[in-house]
Amino acid sequence: MLNRRLFQTMPHIGQGRRAADSEAMTPQKRSAWDAAARSVFQRKSVLVCVAFFMLVPTTAHWQFSWMGFTPTDEGYVLMYSRRLLAGQVPHRDFISEKPVLSPILHVPEVALGGDYTFLSSRFVVWFEFAVMGWAWAELLISLLLPRRDPVYVAAFALLAFLFSSNTFPLIAWHTIDGLLLLSLGLLFRIRFPRIAFLAYVLIGAAYLCKQTFAVA
Repeated sequence: MLNRRLFQTMPHIGQGRRAADSEAMTPQKRSAWDAAARSVFQRKSVLVCVAFFMLVPTTAHWQFSWMGFTPTDEGYVLMYSRRLLAGQVPHRDFISEKPVLSPILHVPEVALGGDYTFLSSRFVVWFEFAVMGWAWAELLISLLLPRRDPVYVAAFALLAFLFSSNTFPLIAWHTIDGLLLLSLGLLFRIRFPRIAFLAYVLIGAAYLCKQTFAVA
């Protein structure tokens, strides 16, 4: 008799649990849960991104920027930046076989660097390598992995940063500036289609750093 009563009450217990579960996960609560999860993910992404751009270029600059000198090309772009600051007009007052967007981009280092112009320009180049590494890591992970994790992005960006900085002298240069603009343009076009116009402007501006980027 007792067992029969127990079996009779068990379905009601199960129904009560299901009702409680369904009540606990109402659409409003599910929406609030999803919003909280997105907020945590966005904060994590911002934190990882800020930490990467603060620590990686600064550490590399502190450890390596004081080393060496490239006598063939160091100061080549900065020389044109100095001419622009002096009020000279490109292709009229001086000859340049390349477009002059790179000297324009590096005018702040010459204007504000003083005796530390070379060091400040090297820090800018470290930062450019970091931005390019992050952009390509974002592109690859967004296209290849089902879920974007900022920690994975930072890890791939660090590898790209190390390989990039190991293959070219640490100088302000047209190719580096063009690759930076091209990388940002591709990133904005794929990850942020709503600002596709800005992406196309950046990709087109790469040509103004070096003519070979016209292929892009």
